[in-house]
Amino acid sequence: MACQSALEILSKFFFEMHQWEKKHYPIIRTLIESDAVQVEVGAAQKAAADELLEIYDRFQIGGKKNRSRSDMIMLEDPPAYDANPQIKEQNEVAADEIEFVVVENAGLLGTYRYKLKLKNEMWCITKREFHDPRKGWVSAAF
Repeated sequence: MACQSALEILSKFFFEMHQWEKKHYPIIRTLIESDAVQVEVGAAQKAAADELLEIYDRFQIGGKKNRSRSDMIMLEDPPAYDANPQIKEQNEVAADEIEFVVVENAGLLGTYRYKLKLKNEMWCITKREFHDPRKGWVSAAF
């Protein structure tokens, strides 16, 4: 049996992403608004990207498309991830796979679906999708 539930893992991921954005947004925003030299802005963006990759590693989020946010750091205020997401639905797809439908009330408003898979007794976040009313579920980067 996994030591942490899939819901605990997803909640921790949301919290860490929220904290990451709250930490790096003011630093980068201040540098850009102060007309800092590109080297300083680039260094701050690299530090944010490195920390984001550590979060992706911790939650075993793989794939170039899933990790594309680390290539071009985009931060928002309010943060894109809610620290306490509203879980609308939870579905067990298989014994080792579960999905959560999450409603975002801050940042990137909308409905998202997260898929988690149990690998080596640890829940890994494998997919993020956005619900487009016209197209249905559309793959989205983390």
